[in-house]
Amino acid sequence: RWRERIEQTEPGAATWLAHVGADLIGFCHVHPSQDVDVPPHTGEVQAIYVRPDYAGAGIGTLLLEAGIRSLR
Repeated sequence: RWRERIEQTEPGAATWLAHVGADLIGFCHVHPSQDVDVPPHTGEVQAIYVRPDYAGAGIGTLLLEAGIRSLR
């Protein structure tokens, strides 16, 4: 499901991937907010995921930071 979502990314959205070799170990997907009651240019993290065997290694933090930077 996420592969399809990533391939159809809307304008202003970004997906950041973390991998070790060819193995995907995490991702963060951000996009402009679709809420009608927020100021223009508001963004949000739609999803963030890190494989459990990489939890605690700082991968999620790096993905989140990349996602936030891309929304700026």
